[in-house]
Amino acid sequence: MIKIYDTMTRSLRDFVPLEEGKVKMYVCGPTVYNYIHIGNARSVVAFDTIRRYFEYRGFDVAYISNFTDVDDKIIKAANEAGMTTKELSDKFIAAFKEDVAKLGVKPATKNPRVIDYMDEIIDFVQVLIDKGYAYEAAGDVYFRVEKAENYARLANKTLSDLEAGASGRVEGEGQLKEHPFDFALWKSAKPGEVSWESPWGAGRPGWHIECSVMATELLGDTIDIHGGGADLEFPHHTNEIAQSECKTGQTFANYWMHNAMLNINDEKMSKSLGNFLTAHDMLEQIDGQVLRFFLSTQHYRRPLNYTEKAISDAEINLKYLKNTYTQPVQNSVDKSGLELHLAAFEAAMDDDFNAANGITAIFDFAKWINSGNYDETVKEAFGRMLAVFGIVFEEEVTLKALENALRKTSLNNVNLKVKAKDLTSKNSQLHIALKEIIFNNYKSHTNEKLEVVSYHSQAISDVVVRSINKISDNYWMDNVITIFTYGTKKQRSVEQRIKECIKIGDLVRIPIKFHFVEILDRDIEKRIAERQAARANRDFATADRIRDELAAQGIKLLDTKDGVRWTRD
Repeated sequence: MIKIYDTMTRSLRDFVPLEEGKVKMYVCGPTVYNYIHIGNARSVVAFDTIRRYFEYRGFDVAYISNFTDVDDKIIKAANEAGMTTKELSDKFIAAFKEDVAKLGVKPATKNPRVIDYMDEIIDFVQVLIDKGYAYEAAGDVYFRVEKAENYARLANKTLSDLEAGASGRVEGEGQLKEHPFDFALWKSAKPGEVSWESPWGAGRPGWHIECSVMATELLGDTIDIHGGGADLEFPHHTNEIAQSECKTGQTFANYWMHNAMLNINDEKMSKSLGNFLTAHDMLEQIDGQVLRFFLSTQHYRRPLNYTEKAISDAEINLKYLKNTYTQPVQNSVDKSGLELHLAAFEAAMDDDFNAANGITAIFDFAKWINSGNYDETVKEAFGRMLAVFGIVFEEEVTLKALENALRKTSLNNVNLKVKAKDLTSKNSQLHIALKEIIFNNYKSHTNEKLEVVSYHSQAISDVVVRSINKISDNYWMDNVITIFTYGTKKQRSVEQRIKECIKIGDLVRIPIKFHFVEILDRDIEKRIAERQAARANRDFATADRIRDELAAQGIKLLDTKDGVRWTRD
């Protein structure tokens, strides 16, 4: 059974869902006024891993993560940039999606935006006023913390504890409050600010009310898990609990989960120290899967320390796992060993999603695999473990195989008579074909958007995203087209992969992956054959030269009793 450390009770508890086989999960998302920093990325990755492990265990997860697109910081940043708040928010929402996709983060079931829930927010506030939990003061609306039962219990404090540590009332809005810790549910508009009409005048919601409304609207009055960074424990999550439970009379969340912070070279990350790192900038220099792996190496409740060595270690370890996964399979192996490694991995992850121990179990499994235990069943199990951490080593396919497979599916109107070099041309037939795929199959879904991820060709990603954005600006689908432009190691039936990904007639909410790749392996196999011939003729100088040339291309040769095997670093 999965056990979760619940911040509310400060204890490890068995996970018992509200509904058998299902998990309702809400995780606080970013305030979209800038790129997320690496600490934010850690939280996103941590909860994505938790979500993925629930799915590994067979749960159906409703995963909601919001975008805060109404906030003081957004207003300030928009004014400085000469943009509207929506233009600024749209820019950084798009950047967030791009960045977390590179980190291998699965799209949320839904990413609600505050601006789309303004009527619901106003109604929520009005109910709190009607019940006596909130009051209006000069166009603002505040929540009465003294009326909330056990206020601040999530932070393991009482209201008296908070009062003892406070310095008294402050000037300005503090003079409007009945109690110093009363917090804003609605803020009256200042000149020039974006605002919405309400019974209390023009204004905008406070930060805390936004998450309560979106969580309860999408998941119900009580949810299974509410998560976020440890810095949100107080006051944000504390205030969410107070206002939600006073409105509904129900427990807001059965489990509260908080991830620890990330340090840079053993120092707290801050702009004043000059060590403030955005995920966007880091992903320009570090492969997303490497960065994701680093962010996963520590238990989510323990601080994580970023160093260049830690990134280097992550890259080396990831290559080892890739070489293990992509090696040729053998005949059947002893399944008792497989069961032992599965049990070790699941025991680690069942224990409050202990990623550090889970990864240790994966490396133990890899060591066993590399001792000669690798068949299709083992490979499938190994791949499922890796996928919990967002690690997916795709087995690429050739363009010809893809063309043949597409013609056997509902996408048979697509003409993919292209050359490998066309992959980098925005005007190529491949790009035209991609647009045909999108419009032929998605234009009827006017309320959906398809998210496109391209790890290796920004040009391809850009042209497809532009096509998709013409369909809708409001929503996006879970479906992902991943476009790879590197060579193939081992061909696999594309038809099989597409059938796994597409349920014909129901293209919404089904993962889709098409893989467009350059055909390079034929040349590699030819060079390996030339090296073997040179060795047979005892021309070791030529054999060594070919080996070195292949190594320069990232091709590692392994001489085995069954012949030469090769892997791509």
